[in-house]
Amino acid sequence: MPAKPQTPSAKIMSESNPIRTIRDADDRTISWRRMSVLDQARMMRAVGAEYSNNTAFMTIAMIACMVVEIDGVPSLTPKTLPQIDAAIERLGDKGYNAVSDDLVIMVAESEGNVEQDVKN
Repeated sequence: MPAKPQTPSAKIMSESNPIRTIRDADDRTISWRRMSVLDQARMMRAVGAEYSNNTAFMTIAMIACMVVEIDGVPSLTPKTLPQIDAAIERLGDKGYNAVSDDLVIMVAESEGNVEQDVKN
């Protein structure tokens, strides 16, 4: 069966927020993408007021929620605090470090693109 064509809006979203694929120290293939504002709002709602002001927890949770696949196995978007905990556990320390390092690279690349656009 052929792949279902993307809607125009889905195509724009996927092009503006591409999936990045990296390897962690355990040689796992991890695919991730930045969270949209809606994704972030949903995560905040799932986390609740008790944890939403905990910056360290929110950073770890956000990194874990950005993962879309590990070793070819899709990661479902967590909708509850226990699901967020499970995503964090599945990602683990080495996966977390790999994604957070790649996020830093992505931000640096995008800042370089902005500087280049300004020059042009």
